[in-house]
Amino acid sequence: MMEAFSVFKDRELAQKITGLIHKEAEKIGRVVRIMHVCGTHEDTVTRSGIRSLLPENVKIVSGPGCPVCITPVEDIVRMQEIMRKAHEEGEKIILTTFGDMYKIPTPRGSFADLRSEGYDIRVVYSIYDAYKIAKSNPDKMVVHFSPGFETTTAPTAGMLNAVVEEKLENFKIYSVHRLTPPAVEALVKKGTAFDGLIDPGHVSTIIGVRGWEHITAEYGIPQVVAGFEPVDVLMGVLMLLRMIRKGEIKIENEYARAVRYEGNVEAQKLI
Repeated sequence: MMEAFSVFKDRELAQKITGLIHKEAEKIGRVVRIMHVCGTHEDTVTRSGIRSLLPENVKIVSGPGCPVCITPVEDIVRMQEIMRKAHEEGEKIILTTFGDMYKIPTPRGSFADLRSEGYDIRVVYSIYDAYKIAKSNPDKMVVHFSPGFETTTAPTAGMLNAVVEEKLENFKIYSVHRLTPPAVEALVKKGTAFDGLIDPGHVSTIIGVRGWEHITAEYGIPQVVAGFEPVDVLMGVLMLLRMIRKGEIKIENEYARAVRYEGNVEAQKLI
């Protein structure tokens, strides 16, 4: 199994794809801006030095790839106010959230600052951890401050259904989840200029290729759903360049080993 996936890190294959990218870019003969909206894609691009492999006229730019970064400060402040008011009224609340949200600064301080004041703030690795804390502390209200795009929205929705079915009264969710396609649409409507879009593979396992089609149909933007290994990203770039050279406005799926056209229908129902 591991050997099957090693091809997506293969140096020789990456070099061949890079050569084809250069040929396509030369034929296009102008600057091409390709945007991605995924922190994991940016990590691959940076760690693998992909930008240094590309022709001068092919640029990869980063879009809104981090759900924590786009979480409104107002929501963090509001959660802090809820904690303070509950404390004043004598109610015991345990706040759980993920580590990357813990130290986000606001004019009222961070969740870490709130913990330093004596409030019960706990970092968890998943919403299931927060659920277990609620089960273990039936005398306290547990509120999970829940950020994330579709990949974390689905398990949050699933856990919420379970909580309702169990009638677990001391577990609440403060949702700051965001959907990825509307974030891309907002950029387009504000005039952000790019020629093609690399769609995040993990989000696409949930919403499918179908979840991105309206962006191509409404705004004329070519797209490729891509995985996260160096070869995946390079293939995504190559596929976009070929579409741009041919004047094709469509969406293709490079990450077919994980993403289906319809996505994960059951997860979509939960959301």
